[in-house]
This record gives sequence, structure tokens and C-alpha cells, in this order.
Amino acid sequence: MSNVFLRSLWDLHGLPRVGQHMRLSHGVSSVTRRLQHSRSLPTNPVASRKRLFNRTSTSVVLAIIGLGYVGFLFASQSDNRAALDSQRFSPFTLIEKKEVSATSSIFTLLPSRRSSDADYKDIWRRGTWSVEVKQPQLQVSRLYTPLPQLHGIILRSSGTEGDSGGKLSFLIRHDGRGEVSNYLNALRIGSTVELRGPKIEYEIPTDVEEVVCLAGGTGIAPMVQAAYTLLYARDQEGKNAFPLIRFMIASRTREECPLRPNEMKSNKSDAVALSTARQSQVDDFQPVHPIMQALRQIELDNPGQIALEFYVDEEETFIDIKAVKRALRIERKQPLMPSGSTSTSSELTARRRLILVSGPNGFVNYLAGSKQWHGGKEVQGPLGGLLAETDTNGWEVRKF
Repeated sequence: MSNVFLRSLWDLHGLPRVGQHMRLSHGVSSVTRRLQHSRSLPTNPVASRKRLFNRTSTSVVLAIIGLGYVGFLFASQSDNRAALDSQRFSPFTLIEKKEVSATSSIFTLLPSRRSSDADYKDIWRRGTWSVEVKQPQLQVSRLYTPLPQLHGIILRSSGTEGDSGGKLSFLIRHDGRGEVSNYLNALRIGSTVELRGPKIEYEIPTDVEEVVCLAGGTGIAPMVQAAYTLLYARDQEGKNAFPLIRFMIASRTREECPLRPNEMKSNKSDAVALSTARQSQVDDFQPVHPIMQALRQIELDNPGQIALEFYVDEEETFIDIKAVKRALRIERKQPLMPSGSTSTSSELTARRRLILVSGPNGFVNYLAGSKQWHGGKEVQGPLGGLLAETDTNGWEVRKF
């Protein structure tokens, strides 16, 4: 009891116990020794400032190195990304606007990040495709179809004249009603254009025997894409056959389809066919329009595979039911199989035949019926128009 009473009395007066006193004494002694040591050191302001400067300089240098390394990693990752991104818009620079008629121009865009034509190699092999072009003020976008590379006519071919750096070219109409086309036509060289994609419009089968392309206006772009995929982008080695492609191209004016006067038939119910059968008569055919130049080059590169027909509204030559029926009864002038092929006749008859229709809504409706909206998506819709009045048995129809 006495010990407990004494401890309580000790605590009541705030006196330290024996253990606490020892710890406090040790702490006081330690502080005293440090103060004494600091007083014994010589004071040198210059040396102190130099040490502080050295420490600060080292920290700044290390920070700069760290930021530079992070920036290098970010730049490396950015450079490794493809020119196009299907999830977000990527910046391109407008480097050329070439007016090709009173109603349209070809726009050429270069990716802002380092790129190459190889970025598009796989997509060209698949079929027709498009990209979204953003109108930033209205925050809307529209799909546009890139034009293929072909011997320097539209873009440089990576196989013949080196890599173009991932350039993309588009045929843009001068349409006073289009929100995005108006925006594009108002841009100056050097302006930034944002693209997102690619979006596959139609994956072209690999077993195609014949293709009929019905194109109006800027609808020619997907048709040129299809020909490029079938005849250039894909490795044809080992294929059963090269397809025959017939282009039936409708334009409003002669300027959009620039043929020489003596190359246009006077018969208003028909159009000139620049096919292999008349090759000797059109050896000097040199169209001015870049896309017509590309078609001409495709014809020269693929003898016996290409037929070109042109129709001009102002000269009252139209794609009518007679022209459509004639196109669907194409007789090949050369064998389907390249030399050395071992395909049998049964394999050839099993190959597919395509009718591709592309152009303004009225043009597509007239030939194949309108596309429709279902579940928030645009779908092909039932076959209509002239093609519904024609025997299309054995042909697949695709509207663009």
C-alpha cells in the first residue's frame, strides 16, 4: 500500500519517474552535444551557397533528363501509331487542292505524324473503304472514299515511285448544300483536317469472275477502289482467274467525262465503249480528268480485262435498260485463266459475279432501288429500279 501511495503522490506533483528521467536526460544530452558541435564548425557563407547551388543544379538537370526521356517515349509511341485510328480523329494536313472540273476537286492530305503507304496495305486488299471527315464547327462528320495509288496519276505508287508518306486523296464535289464539303472547299493549303477510320464499306470476295460497275458523279471513287483491290492490291498468284470489269460511267457534263468529240457516238441511245475490241482505234485516247486517266491506265495495264463506257446527260446518252442488259451478257475476249492455271471449267462457273452501283441517291434509286434504314443502320434494302426489271440471276448487287 505504501508503495502505491508514494507513486500516486509522485505523479500528483508531476515529478518524473526514474525511467522517464533517464530518457529525458539522454535527450537533453544529445541536443546539447549537437549544439556544441555546430558552434565549433567554422561558418562559410560562400561554401554554404555553393553547396546549395550544386544540389539545386543537380536536381534541375535530373528533372530535365527525366522529362526528356518521357517525351522521347511518348514521341516513339506516337510515331509507331498508324496514320488512321478507327476510334479517334487523327490530324492530316491539306497539301493540295486540284480542280478537275467545274463541279469537283481532288484534295490530297498528308498525315501529321510520320507515316507510310504500308499503313493502308491491308485495307486496300480487303475491298472498298471510307474515312470520316470532321467538320469541327458543327461537330458533324461525313464519309469520304480515298482514291487509290496508281502510277502517279492520283498518288504515287509505292511499288514504282517510292512511298508517298501515307497521303490520301479524295474527290470532293463543289456542293453548296453539303456541310462538310462546303467546309473542305473553304480550307486553304496547310489547314488541318481530322480523319477517323478506316471503315470497310464492302469486303470484295476473292472468287470474283465478273464485275459491272454502274457509277454516277463522285460515285466513281468506290468503283476505282474495287478495281484497284481486284487487280493491284491483292496477290493474284495462285488465283483461279483475273476478273473482267466493265465500267459504265454517267456524268452530267462532257467536262466531267472529257472525251474528244470524234470519240463520242452520235447515236443518243448508246455510248462509246473503249474496250479491247476497239483498242487500235483508241490508242491515242488521253483523258484530262485524273480519274479518267486512272481508268485508262487500268485498261492498259490489264488488256482483255477492262471495258469502259461513258454516258453524258447533256448529250442525252443514258444508262438505260438496253445498256444494262447488254452489260450483263458480257462475253470475255480472252481466257479467264492466266497462263499456267489449272482451274477446271466447274471451278470457273462457281465463281461470283458482282454488280456495284454507286452515285447520288437518285442515281442509285433509278438503277437498283434505294437503301434503307433499319435499327439505326443503313442497309441495302430490296432490289429495285432497272435492275429489278432485268434478269440478274447469278449476279450479286451491292449499293453504295
